[in-house]
Amino acid sequence: IDHSPDLSYFIGNRYIREASNTDEWTVGFQYALTRKYTMAVTQSYDLGIKRNILSTMTLMRRFPRINAALTLTYDANEADTSAIVTIWPEGYPNLGVGSSQVMQGLR
Repeated sequence: IDHSPDLSYFIGNRYIREASNTDEWTVGFQYALTRKYTMAVTQSYDLGIKRNILSTMTLMRRFPRINAALTLTYDANEADTSAIVTIWPEGYPNLGVGSSQVMQGLR
């Protein structure tokens, strides 16, 4: 849902009874803090097994001809924490280095 030019959010559910009794809910938002900085946060929780699945926070920065982002992720399934730096030229997200999901998400 695009609430305003600066704020968008979503709520999603994935329910798979036969495979693993999964009832995963995901909420996330993206907010333009300033003209240069945007923050995105996503949280996934499985009600079937009653635990966190994935937590992600991304801080994106626009420069005059290039964009950069820092993504921090905690994957509870693997008990793994990661930090990803992504850099891509303005208007050409496919030419970047890092997470393509982050490059596509910046408006």
